[in-house]
Amino acid sequence: MPTENSRTNTLKAIEEITHFFANLTDKEKTILPSVLKMNGSWFSIYDDYSLGIFYITEKENDRVNKYLEKGFPAFPGFIISENKKSTDIPIAIVEKGKCNYFSSNHTSNLIAFKIFPESSFTVVNHIHEINDASGQKFKYHVDLAFFLGTLPNEDWDKLKIRLLELLQYSLNVWKTIQ
Repeated sequence: MPTENSRTNTLKAIEEITHFFANLTDKEKTILPSVLKMNGSWFSIYDDYSLGIFYITEKENDRVNKYLEKGFPAFPGFIISENKKSTDIPIAIVEKGKCNYFSSNHTSNLIAFKIFPESSFTVVNHIHEINDASGQKFKYHVDLAFFLGTLPNEDWDKLKIRLLELLQYSLNVWKTIQ
């Protein structure tokens, strides 16, 4: 169960991301992933060990709400924290580093990412498919997401520094691939 600190940090992180993108120059805005030029909103998932902030389109928002209404996670099988018990499902990417970038990947019947404390990475244009233990099939698209591996009760000042570092890193990547 997330702590109050996690919830507060999540709200602050969404506010910080919104502020970061709103304050880019017109030139910088031209290099952003196309999804950021579509109608959408920021959505977060969190626990005491990870924070994920997704930009979701209106269509994806409908999918997320349907999953949540049925009692499923918003992004089934996409990410697991290092501290979680092992699953029988293999993991595609174990992320321990800082400021990494994953683009145009497709995972099927794998946990896409396992995140460790203090790691950070950006995901762009990722297709994920997974069957859960009951045989339920999930398939969805992650257009853009930022992840931070957190420590329990990590204070906002430290988290903010790491988030801004990841956002700036992602912007630099987009500059080089334009």
